[in-house]
Amino acid sequence: MEPSEVFADRSLIFVAPDGVEIPSRLQLGRPRMVQELSWHCDFEVPGVLSRRHGAGIDGLQALLLTMSLVETLLEAKRSDGWRFLWPDTRDETSDVRTWPQAERSAAKGLIPIRPRRSGRQGENLAAKPVTVGKQLFQRRVLC
Repeated sequence: MEPSEVFADRSLIFVAPDGVEIPSRLQLGRPRMVQELSWHCDFEVPGVLSRRHGAGIDGLQALLLTMSLVETLLEAKRSDGWRFLWPDTRDETSDVRTWPQAERSAAKGLIPIRPRRSGRQGENLAAKPVTVGKQLFQRRVLC
């Protein structure tokens, strides 16, 4: 993808199942109208995912669906044994949508899910669990 076409990008090191490291950038193109009610948003990860596009009825939907498609394709790669590393720290990322500082501090305000005999008075757990790496958490909400 030409630099002028890139709307947003993220640098990562993609590690293939055989251990080969591929420094690359996840690149999203600016959504563009193809025809009325038909928009495309290109993406690629040079050396990892070839250039493709997501589609929607407007620019926002095309962008959101493309981001979801990229996430799905990268999760399929992860299932095949690929790993994704932050270039500056070489820490493994569990989610390509986050950034390193957020991932390292993601557990702040979260508590591990484990069997509890009884909760403290005035404390509730939010209904939706949050996964950080392989650990499952729930947000602590004081009532």
